[in-house]
Amino acid sequence: MKSPRILPIALAMLAMLATQATTTIAQSLPPVRQLGRILTKSPATVRSIASTRELPHGRVLVNDTVTRRLYLFDSTLRSRVAVLDSTDAVKNSYGGSAGGVIAYRADSTLFASPSLVSMLLIDPAGRASRLAVGPTPVEMLFLAGGPFGTPGFDSRGRLVYRGSARDRTTPRPAETRSPYPERDSAPIVGLNLITGKLDTLALFRIPKEVVTITEEPSGTFTTTIKKDPLPTVDDWAVLPNGSLAVIRGRDFHIDWIDQNGKRSSSGRIPFPRRRLSAEGKVAFMDSVRFATDTAIAAQEVRLAERFKGTDNEPPEPIEPEYESPSELPDNFPAFEPNSTHADPDGILWIRTTQRVQGRPVYYLVNRKGAVVDRVQVPSGRTIAGFGRNHTVYLASVDPAGGVRLERAKVR
Repeated sequence: MKSPRILPIALAMLAMLATQATTTIAQSLPPVRQLGRILTKSPATVRSIASTRELPHGRVLVNDTVTRRLYLFDSTLRSRVAVLDSTDAVKNSYGGSAGGVIAYRADSTLFASPSLVSMLLIDPAGRASRLAVGPTPVEMLFLAGGPFGTPGFDSRGRLVYRGSARDRTTPRPAETRSPYPERDSAPIVGLNLITGKLDTLALFRIPKEVVTITEEPSGTFTTTIKKDPLPTVDDWAVLPNGSLAVIRGRDFHIDWIDQNGKRSSSGRIPFPRRRLSAEGKVAFMDSVRFATDTAIAAQEVRLAERFKGTDNEPPEPIEPEYESPSELPDNFPAFEPNSTHADPDGILWIRTTQRVQGRPVYYLVNRKGAVVDRVQVPSGRTIAGFGRNHTVYLASVDPAGGVRLERAKVR
């Protein structure tokens, strides 16, 4: 059974942040500006764009996790072919669940398929071949990206990704079917694909999540999931030179591990904190419930379409369990989980919780930990990846729900 795709907490904030008071900060920040112009847009739509990977000559791999297809768009974004397909019988099958795209050496790409417990090597021309190496089956899930962060390779050639936070030392009742609880922090690990040696590089704070599975008198099982809707967490990103950045949410600073393994920290990043009043906490939780209900309804429609014409009933979405408004913090955190990406120049793009006219503000942070720019993307778009020559790829959702790929200039 798959958990519902809970919408980001940014959606729950939009109606509220405009009225929140901003505290003064000593250090000045660059003015907020708009992203550069859109260079080209795909005429055809896909169901989703989880991530992109630019290949030589401007071609782009697009990971559509909803239809379970990996597309290769040409440089004009006008035509595309399916590199991996959702059909199980084909040679290059995508697999039955969301997979992850990982930048590899010499413009090649790795595709991690948790459901097939395998990795594919995709060459610069878009041809795929199967690899025999990879993490253990349990950890393949963390290579899918999304809520687990974007895997990459460090300067030693190790595959860097988030590891499991399950605490298997905690005793559980013999009759329970609930998974082991998660710790407050997860490891960032580096895997040598040749020797299989696994090193823990750092720890980072993750959102609290409690999953409970109970058996009903009818013999069926009900799964509930409780998440902190406004967590103060850490984030991480692998830079193009193989160094690692861990963004700390408690005081908004960055810990660095460079190419030689040397560790350092940069200063606190100034951020306009926003208070959350008692009334605001109630309104925020109302927005979370609405966003969650909307996500569950959309998931039910997708599952019904997927199982249509089969003899199997679609699985029931997991029931959410909500926090009490009084459990929310008094200030909005600086950023949400999985908000950081590194561009080809080694600049970190951190999607913060600051909103201007209802849209998030990205802080662009250099290797010294300084904010060198603050950028907003056009309405209805999210950043899906970066390209050469200071370009960025956007996922643009049209009124009908279709998603188009756009290429834009950073400036």
